[in-house]
Amino acid sequence: MQHARLYSLVGGVVAGTYLSSLVTHTWYSAVFVCISFVSTGIVSWIVVRRRYFVSAKNSALAVIFVVCIFGMSVGTGRTALWMSFNHAGVLDSLVNKKVSLSAIVVEEPQPSDSSSKIIVETLPNVASSTKSAKVLVTGDRYSTLAYGDEIKLFGKLAIPKPLESSSGDFAYDVYLARQGIFYTMTFPSVKIVSHHKENIVREYLINIKNSFLGKINELFSAPRSGLLAGLLVSGRSSLSKTEQTEFTQAGLIHIVALSGFNVTIIAQGLMAILIFLPKKLRLVIGAAGIIAFVTMTGFGATIVRAGIMALLVIAAALVYRTYHVGRALFTAVLCMTLWNPMVVFDVSFQLSCIATFAVIFAVPPALEKYAAYIKFLPEKYLIRDTILGTAVIEIFLLPILLSTSGQISLVTVITNLLILPTLPVVMGFGFAATLVGYVHSMLALPLVAISNLMLDYILLITKFFAHIPFGVVMYRIPEWAVVSMYGMLAFWLWRLQRFKTKKEEAEKSGALKIKAETATKMETKNAALILSGTSSVSTFGTALTSANLERLDNFFRSHSNSGSQKKP
Repeated sequence: MQHARLYSLVGGVVAGTYLSSLVTHTWYSAVFVCISFVSTGIVSWIVVRRRYFVSAKNSALAVIFVVCIFGMSVGTGRTALWMSFNHAGVLDSLVNKKVSLSAIVVEEPQPSDSSSKIIVETLPNVASSTKSAKVLVTGDRYSTLAYGDEIKLFGKLAIPKPLESSSGDFAYDVYLARQGIFYTMTFPSVKIVSHHKENIVREYLINIKNSFLGKINELFSAPRSGLLAGLLVSGRSSLSKTEQTEFTQAGLIHIVALSGFNVTIIAQGLMAILIFLPKKLRLVIGAAGIIAFVTMTGFGATIVRAGIMALLVIAAALVYRTYHVGRALFTAVLCMTLWNPMVVFDVSFQLSCIATFAVIFAVPPALEKYAAYIKFLPEKYLIRDTILGTAVIEIFLLPILLSTSGQISLVTVITNLLILPTLPVVMGFGFAATLVGYVHSMLALPLVAISNLMLDYILLITKFFAHIPFGVVMYRIPEWAVVSMYGMLAFWLWRLQRFKTKKEEAEKSGALKIKAETATKMETKNAALILSGTSSVSTFGTALTSANLERLDNFFRSHSNSGSQKKP
């Protein structure tokens, strides 16, 4: 219950965001809903504070309830504000007409196999009182447009519609609306007016990334270059559609999704390179490096979540505070939801948060509880932990995967066991080869050769397991089934946490018993020594060895107040 208030606040904000998105908003309805939630929260708080109808035993649960209600009001209000400031309907009068628009490229263009997706924001027209709006432009695969370009578009403006596929309908219009995009243009004529109209720092960082990608393409041949680029800086967008499908079927698509793994490597690399600097300066530079990496990779939901958590680690180190990874995860979710409420509906964000949640709260107790059932698996190279940990994470991700893609890989545990241990090595050699390549391509050849072997290994394993018969199950479930499954998972998690708590209490009571028995023996012995005139201090080491003292000290230190301030 130590962090229950934060967890209930975040849960309330997320719930309020989801419920608020289900209704059509006007300022009046938004204000009414907010007032309702706030009033309920105030009344509930008064009940708790005055103890009306609430016993002392249940007051803690009542406080959590009040915090959750307050979070729902915050989530509802923030969603209403977001929807009012993202201008749906601004260009409705121009839909299905050929129009000329002035706009600025506000995101880095994303090339695909046959085209390029470019997000632009139209410039407001003072004469017609038209506000700005985002438009998704589908252009040529080899377009020269770049982030920050001011352009003129001439083409047919359209409203996005749901897409039909073999796996079911995809609400493409809703998907874009949650990014603030309400219009599309397909292969319009484009004229570049000027450059450098957006954030110059971000533009510079994007240019560094593109230079890095160019050097990778120069040193490595396809598909190795695409895989290495995806592992390091560009994510799955560097892979072709066929390769993305193979990685998904093999249960390995997550390795080319920029996330905490990349942020960790960046942070640890900077810490190692700057080891000669004072600690605080290293931490500040490390934080700047993380912010720069998140910026150059495009502020994707998963990488932003990981970046916030990493910055909280650095902040805790700077102020000498204990870092709690669970609080960091919920703090990151809260910050991102308040900044953009629609991130709650981003599937990659959902998968990233749930996977991280499972790693923090479900995997450790599961390893303890089910260790006896998997003794036949070797502990060497963390094989046992990797298999069980991957299985637990997949179980927590299963409802969302079945409700969104309708596809689940049955070979994911095997492929992750074969691939995950190689990732730090291949990323390290690939990154080093690219850096050396800036000096001279010939100098990078040994590193390129080693990287090629490991990249080929990953591609071979992926292709083999992606085409195993019956390796993928196709089945889509409705939303009510998702809620039911997560209800069952919540009960299972409660059982796991209960098992963990009981085990920790048993270990603690056992240690206290050992300490008490030892103290009793020492008191008896010391009394005898005092009576005989012998110093008890000189014989203390014979009663308890230094190893036992250290073991007890470590135990009680680990169970001390985790929120206490550490001295530098």
